[in-house]
Amino acid sequence: MSKRILFVAPSGSIHTRRWMQQINDQGWKLYLFPSYDTLWIDPAFSTPVYCVPFFFLYQWLHRAGMQRLFGVVYRAYQLLLQKIDPDYYDRRLARYISRIRPDLIHTLETQGAGYMASRIRKKYFQ
Repeated sequence: MSKRILFVAPSGSIHTRRWMQQINDQGWKLYLFPSYDTLWIDPAFSTPVYCVPFFFLYQWLHRAGMQRLFGVVYRAYQLLLQKIDPDYYDRRLARYISRIRPDLIHTLETQGAGYMASRIRKKYFQ
């Protein structure tokens, strides 16, 4: 079974893409959890498994040219969840960590990704 790396990083960043492309052919299974709950995802970059709810719908609408519509609906969904439960994004990362069981978690930005991963570790995995 191949090793798994979970990247917690800005999903639309060229730096994230370059980091992941450097190890793409090394036999790792790559996962990407966006450090910010946005839909700025490069659909041409198909290497990682995106840890985003409704990503299959996003891809389909992107091919149909309706990604803006999905972005508006998703943003409303996201704002509603934040009002109901401010910790939902942290719990979502914890759920993906439990489901994926990565061998390595790599955070690509301290402010957005590193602090969130640290909070998750202290809160759910100790």
